[in-house]
Amino acid sequence: MKKLLVGLLVFLLVGFVAGGFVAKQRLDQFLNNDLAPLVSESTGLQVDIGAVALDLWSGSIEIADFTIANPTGYSADSAVRFSTLKLSLVPMTLLNQPIHLQEFLLAEPAVLVEVNSAYRTNIQVMLDELEARYPRNSGTSEVTEPEQGSSDVKVRIDAFTIDGAQLTLDASALNQPSQSIRLPALSIEPIGNPDGVLANEAARIIVLALLQDAKRQATQALKDAAEERAKEELEERARGLLEDIFKR
Repeated sequence: MKKLLVGLLVFLLVGFVAGGFVAKQRLDQFLNNDLAPLVSESTGLQVDIGAVALDLWSGSIEIADFTIANPTGYSADSAVRFSTLKLSLVPMTLLNQPIHLQEFLLAEPAVLVEVNSAYRTNIQVMLDELEARYPRNSGTSEVTEPEQGSSDVKVRIDAFTIDGAQLTLDASALNQPSQSIRLPALSIEPIGNPDGVLANEAARIIVLALLQDAKRQATQALKDAAEERAKEELEERARGLLEDIFKR
C-alpha cells in the first residue's frame, strides 16, 4: 500500500512538472511570437515588443520595450512607449482557460500627443481606428463584439493600473512650445471577471483606456495653454491702453 501511494505521488509530481513545462512552452510561444501581432490585429495599430522574461513558478511576466507606432503623417516614430509591463498570473490557469492575471501594471509609459497643422492629434487618429474596428451599436453605448481573430486565448484580469505615465504634448506644428505632463495613476475595472474574455478584446480595452486618458489630459493642457495665452494678450492690450491714456 505504501509503495502504491509513493508511486501515485511520483506519478502526480511528474505529471505536474510535465504539465508545467508544456504550459511554459505554450506561454513562451504566445508572448514572444503571438502577442504583438494579436494586439496589432485587434487594435489596427502597429505594435512591437522587445524582450520577454517569464518566471512560471513565481507567476511573474515582464515585457520590455513595448511600443505603439505613430500613425502615418506624424513625425515621431512611436506614440506610446514603455520600458516595462509587469504581469502577475496564477500559474495553474495556464493549463486551462481563462488565464488568470491577478495584476497588470504598465510602469512609466511615455505617451506622445502630437498635434498637426489641421489641429488633429495622433491620439484621435488612433481612437478613430479603434472605433472603426469596433463601432458602437446604434442607440447604445455598447460596442460590436470583436471577432475571435487569430487567437482563442481567454484572459481574466483582476487589477489593471497605468502608473507614472509621462505625457509629452507636441504642438510645434501650431508654433506652440512642447509641454511635459506627469499623469496621475489610472486604474480600470476588472476585465473578464469571472469567465474571461478573448485576449484581443482585453487588448482593445487596455489600449482604449490608455489613449482615452492621454486625450483627456492633452485636451485639458491645450485648454489651459489657450486660456493662459488669452490672459496674457488681454493684459498686454490693457497695458497698451493705459500707456496711451497717460501719454495724453
